Amino acid sequence: MRQSLPAATRANALALAGLLAEALTAWEEVVADADLADLPRSNGCLYLYRRESDFAKAAGAGRCAPGLASIKRF
Repeated sequence: MRQSLPAATRANALALAGLLAEALTAWEEVVADADLADLPRSNGCLYLYRRESDFAKAAGAGRCAPGLASIKRF
């Protein structure tokens, strides 16, 4: 629970950013080496919510992508 406090969340995000700083470049190299450069897409993002009410709360607070209007259930 402490890791979800604002200061810990910021510290964790910075730590992950450091770990992932070179990830995109590394994946691009793997994809190029496999001659699959036409497959990956570099636009958009994915938002996942456990409950519809969580989605509604995020959408109401403006934390969803513009134009996002529905939930895809899996």
